[in-house]
Amino acid sequence: MRLPACLLLLVGVLPGQEPTIDFVRDVAPVLQERCVSCHGADKQKGDLRLDGRAHALPEESGSIVAGDLEASEFVRRIELPDGDDERMPEEGPSLTAEQIAALKKWIQQGANWPAEGDAWFAAERKKREIPKIDFGIAPLDSSTQARIDAAVAALRLKGVLCLPVASDTPALDVNASLLGAAFGDSDLEQVAQLGPALVWLNLARTSVTDEGIARLQSMPELRRLSLANTAIGDRGIAALGVPSKLESLNLYGSKVTDRGLVQLEVWPALVKVFAFSTAVTEAAANAIVARKPSMAVDRGEYAAQRMAAAEREVAERRRRETPANDTCFVNGEKPSVEHFVDLDNLRIAFCCGKCKKKYEDDPAAYAAKVEALRQKRAAEEASRQQAEVPAGKSGQLP
Repeated sequence: MRLPACLLLLVGVLPGQEPTIDFVRDVAPVLQERCVSCHGADKQKGDLRLDGRAHALPEESGSIVAGDLEASEFVRRIELPDGDDERMPEEGPSLTAEQIAALKKWIQQGANWPAEGDAWFAAERKKREIPKIDFGIAPLDSSTQARIDAAVAALRLKGVLCLPVASDTPALDVNASLLGAAFGDSDLEQVAQLGPALVWLNLARTSVTDEGIARLQSMPELRRLSLANTAIGDRGIAALGVPSKLESLNLYGSKVTDRGLVQLEVWPALVKVFAFSTAVTEAAANAIVARKPSMAVDRGEYAAQRMAAAEREVAERRRRETPANDTCFVNGEKPSVEHFVDLDNLRIAFCCGKCKKKYEDDPAAYAAKVEALRQKRAAEEASRQQAEVPAGKSGQLP
């Protein structure tokens, strides 16, 4: 069926005219996927760059000549067969026939590269950028860096892990937890020297005290602090002052109570507090979160709930895998765990394979025994569920 000429004009296509190639839709994705890795911002093999109009279509001679396929070296290269040293792309399979056709039509139609094309490639580069991790810490002066280097050397000599967070920042990650009780208050003197660069500090399981922790009051860059399973209590929290950038505080298994938790409300950057296995109450945690919605206090209730759910699942699986009958249906002997059939969560065991086959050949003959076992199991389940209901709650409606 031929379309009327007026309709062809409406869609921008005249009889015998090929549709115009859309650069952003038809060309840019092919260049990005198959060409830019060798001819982009980071690498320009053969001095060819294909992720920007100014580079790909220079005013002087270039690999792509608008409107001239014969003069375009780019076209010759992408049509070379596999195995040819000059073929583009150099790595991976050749471009598909559809991709080559689109690129050739684009060049033939004038190689239009609109501003939207450059914007598209800029957005692609942005998506592929690896964020720089610098914590906003400016380069340190030589004397400060020397003091930090000396403290790092002393801590490493003791066995403390002191690592740079990334290559493009002076920020440090210090972990003393592996030393346990061998790391104490006196060692915090060296940690205090790291203040201008220390962002993550793990003191879990160490022997630091409320008195000693005061040495860490001047930690302007500290973002994450773990005091898990230490003797740190409410006085220790007060001794830390008001860390301006601390975002995460792990108090698991510490001596902190509701009084210490309240002090955290004024810590401006704090968003996460782990208070598993502490004296922090649910009421205090809810109250501080209500006053400071940006902060979450995790008391680990879900961990206990998950553990209970896992225990129930294990118990239920064990119940399903335990035979409901004490004697073999067929001959009254003690059943074996090796010979059984499962009937809707009801396992029936037999003393041997012959008895099992006899049951399977005529299950109707044992229907009454099966029903008796079902009723017995149902009664046991009802009794178990009743035992789990808290005292005074049975039968009560909210």
